[in-house]
Amino acid sequence: MDPKDSELKKALKDGPPGQRGFDENLKRRIEERLDEPRVRRRPWRIWAGAAGAACALAAGLLFAGAYGLVERLSPKAESSAMPAAADPAQPAEAETGPRTALLVGTRTDRPAPSGQKGQTSSVYRSFLLAPEGGRLEMIASGKGILMPYKMEFWRIDGETAANGSTMLGAVRVASNGKTPLVRSSAVRSQGNPAFSEKLLFAGNRYVAIAQTPPGGREMLWVKELPQLAAPRRSASAEPLQEPHVTLRSLLGESAQPLVRSLDAAPPGGGHDTVGESWTLERRQGNWTAMLASYDGSGPNGYRLKDVPADLPDALVSYDTLSTPWAEVSGLQPAATDAFTSPNLDMAVVVTPRSLVVHPMHRGELIASPLLTVPLAENETVVMTHWALDPYIDQWKRQAKAQLSP
Repeated sequence: MDPKDSELKKALKDGPPGQRGFDENLKRRIEERLDEPRVRRRPWRIWAGAAGAACALAAGLLFAGAYGLVERLSPKAESSAMPAAADPAQPAEAETGPRTALLVGTRTDRPAPSGQKGQTSSVYRSFLLAPEGGRLEMIASGKGILMPYKMEFWRIDGETAANGSTMLGAVRVASNGKTPLVRSSAVRSQGNPAFSEKLLFAGNRYVAIAQTPPGGREMLWVKELPQLAAPRRSASAEPLQEPHVTLRSLLGESAQPLVRSLDAAPPGGGHDTVGESWTLERRQGNWTAMLASYDGSGPNGYRLKDVPADLPDALVSYDTLSTPWAEVSGLQPAATDAFTSPNLDMAVVVTPRSLVVHPMHRGELIASPLLTVPLAENETVVMTHWALDPYIDQWKRQAKAQLSP
């Protein structure tokens, strides 16, 4: 209630005024109140509060609508709103196809014909798998091992003599693949060669071979590639005179206590302290160094001992299996080996009679294969080299020029 109304009500409550009716003071106050405009304060406050709330609500809805529109137009918001299973990046990645090339070298061992004397002979082939028109294709395949060495390509192959033995040689080939620039003296021997040799591994710079003299026992050597093109020791020379690379020369001084702990006997007897005779073997997706101990045991007169050491990149270029072996064997129960690409876009699974290439997505194998390459009986993978852009096209040209059936 207005204060003036209270005062007027109190004055009237006291009864008629003592003078003639209203006194002048009361009359003036009544007239002032009658002349004042009537103000309805409470309804105005209600209306103003409701209007303010409505404005605030409308502004909030307008802001939310505008923000939602921006969010819907934003690519980031669109992708983050998608569930993981429907991520649009997944089909986009799948549509890109393979982005890696693989050069493979294999060895096929053939026993001597029944009723004929002689040692097992080996034949070699190389093939390049690479993207072509968005698909993975066999670009070229041919005899021998085509091995990248530094900025060049070399060809490794064997020459079989009349007695059935095969000696390995290496030649550096021209860019057109037609004319060798360096010929191997190892494959130009007259008559029967002094040794029969078999390629076990071909890496970046080094190769591993098994070497057997006529009527002698097998010995294992790791060589730098040009050593394969150099003359061999004579059959009467001491085994350690054979040009080779020791474990110590690759692993450094740390190899000496490691080799000593393996207690191995080198060819010719004694105690091995530097890792004279060794090789590399595949173990479920990785190359493993094995030291030979010539103690007279085993079918070839030696035992192989694991070398627990990380191998340098100069020996094995890319040797990482990026998916668990359990996943590989689950997809291909007959798998004996596997390789995964540096781009993680494909995995190569080796079985006794095939080489199966599977696509990969985010490190996981996809069951549907990209390509299957049949393997012959007793055909073994001895070399894998990956090529990425911008070298894929160059490798495709080289393979087409240098590999012939």
